[in-house]
Amino acid sequence: NPHFLFNALNSIARMAFLENAPKAEKLIYELSDYLKYTIKNKEDLPAIKLELDNLQHYIAIQRTRFGDRISFSINIDPLILEFKIPSMILQPIVENAVVHGVEMLEDGGKIIVAGKKAKDSNIYFSIMDNGVGFPEHILRLFRSNNEINHNALGLGLLNTHMRIQRMFGPEYGITITSEPYVSNCVTIKLPLVS
Repeated sequence: NPHFLFNALNSIARMAFLENAPKAEKLIYELSDYLKYTIKNKEDLPAIKLELDNLQHYIAIQRTRFGDRISFSINIDPLILEFKIPSMILQPIVENAVVHGVEMLEDGGKIIVAGKKAKDSNIYFSIMDNGVGFPEHILRLFRSNNEINHNALGLGLLNTHMRIQRMFGPEYGITITSEPYVSNCVTIKLPLVS
């Protein structure tokens, strides 16, 4: 029951405010806003700026969890903010970079999210990290043009890739490059949608 969930989170945030716990209050509101978007977002193709707002809520929660161990940087061309993209495609890939990439690094890591319109009139997002990299079997799957086995991955990457291809065709989707502990990059290619 989303209504109950949001009322409960708002009550907890109010208690945190009354008990002078501003960090807890802020974190609860970040979680509430994140959940509100993921639960109530009915748009298949929201504006990029809405997806980025939701991503910022997710990052705020992770910053609270990891402190300075993981740094996040977002560099999105403001000219693409009004274009539309499939909902919930950036956050799962950033989450994958956290959980399977940099979370286990002793010295922490960095995640960079970039987005721009290219000369080929497509939009490209890159999610880069300096984490442990991708297993070879995942890289092989994404390099091949064969049908991807649905049971081969338990990652948000596969679901995101397949959603994009179902919506826009096989020339769109995800590509991966990986140099463990140096540079791992998930690139998302999307058409311009106004």
